[in-house]
Amino acid sequence: MKSAIRIATLLALMIFSVATFAQDKYAILIGVESYDTSTFDNLDYASEDAVELGKTLEALDFTTTVMTSEADNTRLRPSTPRKMLDKINA
Repeated sequence: MKSAIRIATLLALMIFSVATFAQDKYAILIGVESYDTSTFDNLDYASEDAVELGKTLEALDFTTTVMTSEADNTRLRPSTPRKMLDKINA
């Protein structure tokens, strides 16, 4: 199932990237696995999926920023909504 989603995402991105070939393309990927479980269930592999999708987008000439709780750089850890919005607005 996970690989089918990746393949479908890759195909969709390839189709849409043809239409935007001459344009600058940016992506911010945020992989959050742990949530307040009274509101949401935790997500397995969200960080890994964000990293892998970032690699795929970079191969399609996107400029990417990947934020995960495991990031080496603390500025790339999505610990607060403000940090995520700052990256989006940068």
